[in-house]
Amino acid sequence: MPSPTEIAYAGQTARVLFRSKDVERSASFATVDTDGYGLCLRAPGKGVALLVFSQRLMDDAVSQVDDASEIRRRPGDTIACQGSGVAWVRG
Repeated sequence: MPSPTEIAYAGQTARVLFRSKDVERSASFATVDTDGYGLCLRAPGKGVALLVFSQRLMDDAVSQVDDASEIRRRPGDTIACQGSGVAWVRG
């Protein structure tokens, strides 16, 4: 399960990425084809994205130096987010 820091990071990223307050994220990590931990993000009518953390974020804050996350939006990169098996939660 994502940590509180990862949940907050994903919510903020989704709001900026989709320019919407009405965003959702996957309840758990998605299967990622590379080393990392992926959370699916979406907003109504805006498609999906995969936020990949290279390492787990367990501290209360993320410094810019330590931030090695990646946002993937291409359909081939977001396959794990497109199935009906994804459990979505708000924010």
